[in-house]
Amino acid sequence: MGTSYGPGLINDGLVAHLDANDFKSYPNSGSVWHDLGPVPNTSHLARKHLDINVGTAPFHVSASASGGQYMDFKGGGTVGERHFAELNTVGGAEDAHFDFGTGDYTHEAVFRPDSVSGWIAIIAKGSAGGTGTAMTINPSGQLGLSIDAPDNTHLHGSAGAISTGQTYHAVISSDRDGNASYYINGLNRGNHDISGQNQSVNTNVHWYIGAYNDTNWWFNGRIYFARMYSKALSSSEALQNYHVLKHRFGI
Repeated sequence: MGTSYGPGLINDGLVAHLDANDFKSYPNSGSVWHDLGPVPNTSHLARKHLDINVGTAPFHVSASASGGQYMDFKGGGTVGERHFAELNTVGGAEDAHFDFGTGDYTHEAVFRPDSVSGWIAIIAKGSAGGTGTAMTINPSGQLGLSIDAPDNTHLHGSAGAISTGQTYHAVISSDRDGNASYYINGLNRGNHDISGQNQSVNTNVHWYIGAYNDTNWWFNGRIYFARMYSKALSSSEALQNYHVLKHRFGI
């Protein structure tokens, strides 16, 4: 079950890999989503993982759905009903793999939103009013990069429009000396100069999927797959990952 590390996926620079349809990453039940990315000197059972904050179980098993099993996040609500996945590392310590400093990095995800209202974070590691970075959807329904290093900057464009009920493969590649480039279903949908965002993005806030943090920007919809890299994927690499995954997700 699952297609983790399928032939052709780019693994150079990979620091995190979560796949809801891979039994090793998510064994069909429970509130732990295991990261299958490279973790030196740990066994499978001791790998870092994300704890899913649940009101009702935010997962769905469907053999007939394109893409297979997914995490079904329900967005905002009262405390205890907000769905998001938060990194919990081995021993409880923050994992330095996710602190990219002033270096390059990439967010990648496959998702299908049920709502695009307000600010939404798909993958995030940042603190409100502090440093950090995230793959976000803005209130106009446009995919892009949010980065605070040192300015609170949101880089989105009309070519990155996201619609409800549609499945997307998205890559945001951040070259800290040049551009943040974002790709939707293999196509380049925008490039933004981030050379001025030249300070560290490090933060002691945990890595989140489906929210910016405990209290902001919750995602409402399905997240099938998420990856992080400690390098800026090239356009050809982003396209390669899309081609590996497109038949699985019907995109």
